[in-house]
Amino acid sequence: RGVDQHVVVLARNGERHLAFEIEMLLSADAQAALHAIGALGECGGAVVDEHVTPVSGEQEADVATLLVVDDSADMRTYVREHFASRYRVVEAVDGAEGIERAREVVPDLVISDVMMPRMDGNALCRTLKGDPETDFIPIILLTARASTDDRVVGFIGGADDYLAKPFEMRELEARVENLIASRRRLRERFAGERAEVPP
Repeated sequence: RGVDQHVVVLARNGERHLAFEIEMLLSADAQAALHAIGALGECGGAVVDEHVTPVSGEQEADVATLLVVDDSADMRTYVREHFASRYRVVEAVDGAEGIERAREVVPDLVISDVMMPRMDGNALCRTLKGDPETDFIPIILLTARASTDDRVVGFIGGADDYLAKPFEMRELEARVENLIASRRRLRERFAGERAEVPP
């Protein structure tokens, strides 16, 4: 029996790639086969896009989770392909879905575009930072709007970092690693202080 499944098709040409999304009817056996071979992602075929990069059971406990929020499929693919070897990458297509995903998976860090339909990155940032369940999650905003006023709006909303497009991936990578490492050190220190408190 067929099951409606969201599919992303990647067409590669050297260092460049195009991505487009289609709805396809796949049987359970076909879906299992795609997953078993890594969804053909490396060879440019159709990949089942469940908005989560798969991580093995042994790695899952130790791998940090990134939530990438962007209405551009190309940008999400670009970021996911760079980080997928070291992080579990979850995706959302706009701020509204980003909030849902953040509450569902509680990522270690959010990378979000600013200009998006339904809910932009600034609104996403204010919502997550205003919720005690998610206010500790660091957020990096990416945007082509890089004026001082735009940055101030982002920081007032609670953004932890702000990166202008176009950006160097190595700079984004460094910022991601620094923020995650900083939050982990804080958690470890807090856990140690709690352990030292006598009963």
